[in-house]
Amino acid sequence: MKFKTGQGSLSQYLKLPTNCIVKKPDNISTEEAAGVTCAGITAYQTLMTEGNFKEGQSVFVIGGSSSLGAYVIQMAKSMGASRIGASASGKNEDAVRKLGADDVS
Repeated sequence: MKFKTGQGSLSQYLKLPTNCIVKKPDNISTEEAAGVTCAGITAYQTLMTEGNFKEGQSVFVIGGSSSLGAYVIQMAKSMGASRIGASASGKNEDAVRKLGADDVS
């Protein structure tokens, strides 16, 4: 299948600037590497594009131990969130706190 532009996710070859490419770590699978980028960009878009996050704001993350939640917590912390709350199960509370959540419920 070929789109009018000749480009797309079904292309056999892809042309990108070299600063957009990183080597996949040897200790993760191709599927895991794809998931990392998807969760990471979604977390960034959630905070910055949709959430219009600004330094000093508080953030509450529903599902703090999920892949998306883990990224949001770490990004919000590094971007200067004043307080981060998250929901998580009791067994994941310590892990979510280690990611940077101040309050876990």
